[in-house]
Amino acid sequence: MRNYVVSYTNQQALMAYCEENKISTQSDSLLIQIFTAFNDRSVIQSLLDTLNMLFPYAVIIGATTDGEIAKGKVSTQSTIIYFSFFEHTSLIYGTFSSTSDSYANGQSLAQTLIQDDTQLLLVFSDGLHTNGEMLLNGINDFDPQIKVAGGMAGDYSTFTETFVFTKDTILSKGAVAVALNSTHLKIFNDYNYNWQKVGKKLTITKCEENRVYEIDGRSAVETYKEYLGEPVAERLPAIGIEFPLINHRDGMDVARAVLAKHEDGSLSFAGNMYEGESVYFGYGDSNEIMKNSHTIPRHMVSFAPEAIFVYSCMARRHFIGNSIEQELSPLQALAPMAGFFTYGEFFPHKRNKLLNQTLTVVGLKEENSLQRNMTTETYPLENKYTYNSVNALIHLVNKTSQEMMEQKVFAETNSRFEQLFEYSGDGIVILKDNKMIECNQKMLSLFHFKQKKSMFLMQSLGKLFVWTNESERIENVLETMQKTYSNHYLFETECLTKEGTTFWSEVMFTKIVIKNEEFLYAVFRDISQRKEMEIEFINQRDMLYYKAYHDDLTGLPNRKSIMQSIEEEIKHAKGKNQKFALLFLDLDKLKIINDSLGHGVGDKLIALMAKRIKKAIGLENIVARLGGDEFLILLKDVNTKIITSQTEKILGSIREEIIFDMHHLYTSASIGIATFPKDTEDAQTLLKYADSAMYEAKEKGSNQYRFYSSELTQKAHEQVRIAKEFRRAIQKKEFEVFYQPQIDIQTNRLIGVEALIRWNHPEEGLISPVSFLHAIEKANLLGRLDKWVMNQAMKDVVKWYGEGLDPGKLALNISMTQLESDKWESRLLKVMSRLCFDPGWLELEITETEIMKDPKQVINRLNTLRNNRISIAIDDFGTGYSSLSQLKHLPFNKLKIDKVFVDDLPFNYDATVMFNAIITLAKNMHIPVLAEGIETKEQIDYLLSEGCQYVQGYYYFKPMSARKLREVLLEQKKEKQIV
Repeated sequence: MRNYVVSYTNQQALMAYCEENKISTQSDSLLIQIFTAFNDRSVIQSLLDTLNMLFPYAVIIGATTDGEIAKGKVSTQSTIIYFSFFEHTSLIYGTFSSTSDSYANGQSLAQTLIQDDTQLLLVFSDGLHTNGEMLLNGINDFDPQIKVAGGMAGDYSTFTETFVFTKDTILSKGAVAVALNSTHLKIFNDYNYNWQKVGKKLTITKCEENRVYEIDGRSAVETYKEYLGEPVAERLPAIGIEFPLINHRDGMDVARAVLAKHEDGSLSFAGNMYEGESVYFGYGDSNEIMKNSHTIPRHMVSFAPEAIFVYSCMARRHFIGNSIEQELSPLQALAPMAGFFTYGEFFPHKRNKLLNQTLTVVGLKEENSLQRNMTTETYPLENKYTYNSVNALIHLVNKTSQEMMEQKVFAETNSRFEQLFEYSGDGIVILKDNKMIECNQKMLSLFHFKQKKSMFLMQSLGKLFVWTNESERIENVLETMQKTYSNHYLFETECLTKEGTTFWSEVMFTKIVIKNEEFLYAVFRDISQRKEMEIEFINQRDMLYYKAYHDDLTGLPNRKSIMQSIEEEIKHAKGKNQKFALLFLDLDKLKIINDSLGHGVGDKLIALMAKRIKKAIGLENIVARLGGDEFLILLKDVNTKIITSQTEKILGSIREEIIFDMHHLYTSASIGIATFPKDTEDAQTLLKYADSAMYEAKEKGSNQYRFYSSELTQKAHEQVRIAKEFRRAIQKKEFEVFYQPQIDIQTNRLIGVEALIRWNHPEEGLISPVSFLHAIEKANLLGRLDKWVMNQAMKDVVKWYGEGLDPGKLALNISMTQLESDKWESRLLKVMSRLCFDPGWLELEITETEIMKDPKQVINRLNTLRNNRISIAIDDFGTGYSSLSQLKHLPFNKLKIDKVFVDDLPFNYDATVMFNAIITLAKNMHIPVLAEGIETKEQIDYLLSEGCQYVQGYYYFKPMSARKLREVLLEQKKEKQIV
């Protein structure tokens, strides 16, 4: 996964940025998020025209904002573009025009976009018309497990019109969304709130959804006027974002900001309110917000994100001001980050919720991602401190002095001045000719003196500071003030108490002239606590830096770190005319160890393998852990002989016996090798080639290695081409379900049909799945195709039964990936319910090979399906090497014998022996058998003689279209009526 963030100015600058960063403009796995301040439909359309021209296959989603976030910085009146290139994630987007029913809009959004492997929905809604809470409720009720992130569009507090948009639609009322579908995609989400309840508890006494009419019997506007004053009430709704109503739901405080004020005195809020619900006014605690600014990065660092999306409430920007960047900048140290300030944030907490006043963060990473943007900028804490109280005091002192001279009311004003002077919360000292002549009690307290006399004996103020030669320093300060015509000088320094202990102080010098005499007025403010927070922040930042570049489990460099090392080695090798190799290593059988002995043992094994690899390659080379069971190894200054020798040494060290807690374990690895400069001179391409070679080695079996070759690229390009055309084919309905009947050979009656997929390609004609299924599976799109086949086939069968026809059971093929999905089973049952498909009509086929990957888990899932009256068949039986002990525990209703055991019947002796053994086994278990691939009369006669009743093959029917099968079913119905 690679990510780039750029501020858009014009098309030429964007093209130059893409060229400089080698950004592919033809990728179909590219998500583009746009956050723009320009609340103008024509400006947005112009931007979309540019992006559609440059990135024709990208998925685009965007919103207008109340401020833009990019790389830890906040901007206004700008447009931020966030590019995310995915390796193993497919994207589906949609637009949903607003109706008066936001709940129905949410239902439609979820039903259209959510797939079996959907990990996240990114949703942007308009900020003024959509009821964000009802929108999320609609999504939640369709799929309670799905995670939603995003927010409501803004318009810089004008509350007139907001926009959300995709590549082909701009909406001022409604929502846009994109589903991120992948089994490899991992999601991290967190939030920061820190808005406090203030004032008395109030009760909602009249409301309809998000429109509140009365609070404690008063109109909503009158309530704001009563408790916050008439100026606040008059400035609603704009100021309402700073004073939300807070309620407590599902274990968390939730703020609801004002979005609209109505003539009848009612107010519309960002989310629903309920009559009888208790609420408080809310106000932000800026100290708590800053204090907790490192919390989310600290939680996220072990997740090691590759991308960070931020959706933060507009109130935080207005309330905290420039300090908001202190909250955001630590995230940029972890991964490229961008987002926008919203009118409401979408966050998954138990159920997806609408929040206000909240910073929400989403971290993403792909488990086996090949590419990642390694450039992350960091921003140190910018400590901007306001000195309003100090300035006000200085202003008052100057004003008082002026009054003393001009109005000669010294006695009256002196009393006022003395009170302010003596009881100030800051230490104050007055100097004449660089000597202390007066100070207040706070000054004595700060420096641990009991009496002024003791302090004044020190003569020079410089003795209160840590540094030496302070008298010269103060003289330099005064000289600087003189040269710059400034009456003020502000700095921070360490100060010394009477006992020699130190504390940090902020010091402001101010020149005061009274009756032509010049005095120096110095204010000392203790900032030790703030300095401690800064030091803590620096320590946290350093820790984040380390964690961002190292793997927690092994202590090895991580992907980000080694990619930087590869870039550096490319420069070095070019200068020295050297070669180096990149090895992509994947441990074999780790999943089996995790499942059988637990992840604790698996983690120990990974840590041990890291030590063995590091020892095998020597100190001059680098090994990094990419995540899971994957390692990357950089071998410097090598030739083919050294590479081969080192690779075999690594494989040998991994094969050595492992003993953990009396467990004797063995594992192996598959390694792919790419070399510089022979294969490529680009770091990301080198990684991709090594990964491709590793998969090729893994297909050969365990403990193998493979050098990259150009044939692998051609194979990969073909897979990419097919995957790209697949997306178009789905949209243009080029796929078609074919059916192959299953026959009872004793009665010659059709007893069921197996659903098969065919592709009506516009140029290549009808394509068999053998030609495209592998590429679609590699592109992580198989789940989407399976879902389409399931829906279409069930619709056909329901229609045929409705016409009085009898297609028997519908046989659908399923994979381990589907069975492993927690959502797949519930969605299957939901589809059957929606289509009125009787579960008794369905037979699910899973191959013996798939079952043997994880028999225990398969048994549990299949039992659940059987409990719902769904039949189970073991497909391709005889090819998966299952044992009899495993077989007897499997909950299945039918055995399908693979075609390879039927082809040579009845004339091949070995084939008849094997077939008879399977038939005998099935009879003993009282399980019916179906033979696949039947093509001759002799095979039929033999099967009848051996008691095999059911067959499928060209002898009876080839796979046929739904229209042709309907004709067969009609003919069967006529024959049945005649009989």
